Amino acid sequence: MFRSNLATYPYINPISSYGENLGRAARSFIAALLAIDPAKVNASPAKVKAVQEDKAVTAAELSRLAREFDAFMPNQAAELRYLAGRD
Repeated sequence: MFRSNLATYPYINPISSYGENLGRAARSFIAALLAIDPAKVNASPAKVKAVQEDKAVTAAELSRLAREFDAFMPNQAAELRYLAGRD
């Protein structure tokens, strides 16, 4: 005698499932709209200038390092130049 075991799943009401998904999507959308980056709100002009100067120094260091790698590892030098130029 042949017996088949089929997995059965509980019935899910598609209307409530859709409503729950819609509610979750709406909450996520509103949270994304109202999201505020605290670093941008609380940043003083002096702090912003210091961060920009630090980024410039780091880019200069990466460019210097890329020049050192240029002779024997040109792919690594190109990657370092890319990182230095990235914002």
